[in-house]
Amino acid sequence: QVVRKKRLVEMKPPEKIDYALQKKKEASEHFKNKNFGDALRQYALAVDSVRYLSYAGGDKVNETHIRSTLLEIMVTCCNNASTCSLKIKNYASCEQYAKNALLLLDALYNKRGMTIHSYLISKKKNLSDEKLFGEWRGKSLLMIAKSLFENEKKQDFTQAIEYLNKAKKECIEPYMTDDPSKQKALAGLKSVQKEVLKLQRSCLLKKKENDKKEKRRAQAMFGSSSNKSKKETSTGTTQNNNVDNSKFVLTEKDHNGKDKNKENGTGSTPASDETTTKKETPAPVVTTSSSPRKKSLGRRVSFREDV
Repeated sequence: QVVRKKRLVEMKPPEKIDYALQKKKEASEHFKNKNFGDALRQYALAVDSVRYLSYAGGDKVNETHIRSTLLEIMVTCCNNASTCSLKIKNYASCEQYAKNALLLLDALYNKRGMTIHSYLISKKKNLSDEKLFGEWRGKSLLMIAKSLFENEKKQDFTQAIEYLNKAKKECIEPYMTDDPSKQKALAGLKSVQKEVLKLQRSCLLKKKENDKKEKRRAQAMFGSSSNKSKKETSTGTTQNNNVDNSKFVLTEKDHNGKDKNKENGTGSTPASDETTTKKETPAPVVTTSSSPRKKSLGRRVSFREDV
């Protein structure tokens, strides 16, 4: 008799965790063979199988183990699903899976020293803060930055640089050390560091190129009006200079004229002399009169002299 497989809703929490671990293993095989689409589907199944899992069996030790394993599955599968999504250029899925992993790790970081965190870094799980908050959290931030960098429809180099700077300051610098006993645990973090620095250089270069393009575009749009205003400004300056020069020449002539008049002993300018010369002086008229006191000359006397 063939026994029907249990459906996911029929499974108990430990069975769901085993199912998720099996899907994760299958996804890893697909990823090694570069079948990123199949790998993404298996990682998605692993995440969905334990997404809403809750356990309250009364056994605190078993409960802690299940909750810790649940967190480990969710974070690693979300980060790996994000990587597969990036490979097939599904940028929305890439960013969403990475943010899910980041959300879980941030919650764990805020509860450091408590039950789940203490269990994960114990010998039973053999994890460390360098692994949890360095490598895994750094990878989540890195995947978000990669999505922002590669997505041509929604490229945002500035925001990508912000995520990379956050990865450096919060995930790499605090946990990177030269301690020989931790070098093995830091292997994954060093790989993340290398990718972060490489992507950061690329983002800065692309941002610089974009800024130059925007500047040229702005110059092309507003360059004609600015050139016109420059020409008007230069023309106005030239006219002002010409006016200033003419004023200087007139002032100099006036000054020379005054000196010349002073030498001739007259108080008028050459222009006033010419006017005086051209005007005729009215000739006085002497008429006869019956008065005995005056003798009539009997003719018009003109005092005009021919010049």
